[in-house]
This record gives sequence, structure tokens and C-alpha cells, in this order.
Amino acid sequence: MNFSKSIFILMIEDTTRKKNTFEEYLRLRLEVGLNVSLNLIHRIDDSLLEQDLMTITFNLILVDDDLGNNLWGNTIIDRIIEETANNPELRSIPIFYYSAGTDIITLKNKSLSPNYGHLRCCSYDSLSDSVFEFIEENTVQIK
Repeated sequence: MNFSKSIFILMIEDTTRKKNTFEEYLRLRLEVGLNVSLNLIHRIDDSLLEQDLMTITFNLILVDDDLGNNLWGNTIIDRIIEETANNPELRSIPIFYYSAGTDIITLKNKSLSPNYGHLRCCSYDSLSDSVFEFIEENTVQIK
């Protein structure tokens, strides 16, 4: 199938099942609804973050709040902000901060820094819909 566009998403999620469910649902919606192919890079932590940001042009970054082993999404988002501070193109990548267990108000409170200006908070249950709607509204900007 020839797609009109392709989207690259970095997903930092410690649960493979959640990643697979999200990917399957979003891929279907993008391919059928928008004729857009999905390229999802999945990481369980931030160990390859610098390499990923420097070698792949992402359209979106998705970060889970509780990544286990005392690793939290807001610390990864801080690291993304540090890694992209000197690169306006990277700095403008939209970030979705989500959780299956942390409520939206708590996510927003954890991300009140002015550095988090392009951050969107949502539940895991609404992540696929939120990401699809964002892509649908911004398909002109996606290559």
C-alpha cells in the first residue's frame, strides 16, 4: 500500500502489551482514515534517548508516567527538554504525557514547568484517540 505520508513516533512505555495495543489501534486508524503510515519506535526507558533524538526525525513523543524501577515520565521529559534545548526543530516536537494509573490533574501538576509548553496530558485509555486527533489536525505538517 502506498501512503501519502509517514509519521514517526517515539513511545517510552514499560509495558509491551500496552505498546502493542496502542500501536495496532493507531496504525489501523491512520492507514484507513488518513492514508498515513506509522513508524513507532518503542523504548522501555531513556537509555537510547540521545541517540534516538539525534538520528530520527520524530513527529511525536509519547511518555508514560510510571515506567517502573523508580523511573518516572516527568524526569524523562526533563531530559528530553535538556537534550533538545539547543535545537529549535527538536524542541518543538509535541510530547504526550500519559498514564494508566495517574490521574490527569496529577500529570498536569507534575508538568507545570514553563519548559513543558508543548506537553499534552491524557490517560492511557484516551491516548490513541488523542494522538489520532492531533495527527488528523496536523497532517499538513507531517511529511
